[in-house]
Amino acid sequence: MPSVDFNKDVVGYSDFLHRNGKMQAYGMELLLQKTTGNLHGSLSYTYANSKSSFGSLNKGNWFNSDFDFRNSINFLMMYNFGKGYMLSGSWTYKTGRPFTMPTSTTEIEEWRSGFPIMDDLNNMRLPAFHRLDINIERRWKTRGRHTRWFGIAVYNAYNRVNPFFAQPSDIPGMLEITGMFPIMPSFNIGLVL
Repeated sequence: MPSVDFNKDVVGYSDFLHRNGKMQAYGMELLLQKTTGNLHGSLSYTYANSKSSFGSLNKGNWFNSDFDFRNSINFLMMYNFGKGYMLSGSWTYKTGRPFTMPTSTTEIEEWRSGFPIMDDLNNMRLPAFHRLDINIERRWKTRGRHTRWFGIAVYNAYNRVNPFFAQPSDIPGMLEITGMFPIMPSFNIGLVL
């Protein structure tokens, strides 16, 4: 049980580890690629199922592992055109990560709000994660045969607020989702000697 001394708990973290657990995982991966000509592309799909079990957790029952992303899809396209220009885009999709949501609360006099009760570990999933990244780049050689380039990129081009954290909402049955990394443009320049 954690103490009231946070620093002591951090140093003695091994006291809180659950040991002698079991894990089972299975899945499959598929990949299609085109790597010739001016248009290159790839499409990959991964199905993965990962479960854990500890006698000291979740009444010994199996639960979804923390990084159990069941479905992952990655799509990449690159097009070379003109004198050293390349346009590329990639789209990523992942099934939401499992997390533990309290199933009820109980009142304790010393607490100002209800104390959460969890019946099962990782009993819910965050909404799916997906984003589109776009980049245009130009490379050229100088008279000294050095390679130079510049590029403009947009991370998360359609500005999806992908879930990072969830907690119960004030509206019963709803989640309050906190996201990170909205649309982010960037510029890069480089030189290879």
